[in-house]
Amino acid sequence: MSMMAWLGLLLLVIMWVNALLIAAAAWIEMRDIEARASSWESLPEGTEGEGLLFVRIEAAEQGKAFATQSVEQSGHAMQAKASHRRIGWWDRLHDSSIAGGRLSWGEHTLEVPSYASPIADVWPSRQEQEEAAAHFSMVELDEIYEKAAKPRGVRRSLQFAMEPGQEVWVSGRVAKEGQHLRLYPDKHEKVLVSSVDPRVWLIEKRRLVWFFMVSELTLCALCTVMCLWPPVFTGWISRLGGAAFLAFFLGVQPLGTVVRDALRPPSWAFLHGAWEVTHTPKLRHAPKTPQ
Repeated sequence: MSMMAWLGLLLLVIMWVNALLIAAAAWIEMRDIEARASSWESLPEGTEGEGLLFVRIEAAEQGKAFATQSVEQSGHAMQAKASHRRIGWWDRLHDSSIAGGRLSWGEHTLEVPSYASPIADVWPSRQEQEEAAAHFSMVELDEIYEKAAKPRGVRRSLQFAMEPGQEVWVSGRVAKEGQHLRLYPDKHEKVLVSSVDPRVWLIEKRRLVWFFMVSELTLCALCTVMCLWPPVFTGWISRLGGAAFLAFFLGVQPLGTVVRDALRPPSWAFLHGAWEVTHTPKLRHAPKTPQ
């Protein structure tokens, strides 16, 4: 074999190792989610054990919200034109807290102590997060834009609360103490309070990971077939396969990062966002994460 052939084969091996590592990373992320989901089996009403419960928040301690998820963001001015103002927001910190209180579980009452991160895991709905992140007034934009134009930018905190009267899903370990049922962390040291059914979220993420893995490896295989099409590494089909492999290599890593970010649970999923005004109020949400 010529030196060019050996070099081409080496590059094929490198491409496949890279593709397999990216697929393996997505699979490992999903495996960790599946392990956590082992505590999301429905728990029969009034029984002890670990599982997922659909409840109504009856009361919270000291008049607080029963559970809260907060996102701290930094904002920076991205354009400074008279007719176009834009502030981009990027997440800095995610935090969850459970103030504690009582939950109505069918005909039973479930008492919940207070928990903080990392035990507390609060999942607001994505729609609620995006609406809160996108909302602003023109007065607010004018006031914040001046600060956002400075090198340090500006910071804000978004909070998403779950109040008494709201129906939520909770996951943890139910144990009886005397005549009362209490909710404790599960075997993963987590207490979940969610506005969305975590099992539905799990199904969506499982589909995403399998679609990405199958698509990525299929494209890698097609590029390999083209590269090895005779005359190998000299014919136009083989060279076209090499160009396709280069495009695959440049695109698959950013896509892998997108998939990894999409697998973050709602309690610490990237929110980001932007405030933008062009002549008349116009909003575009979720700019790309800065590298």
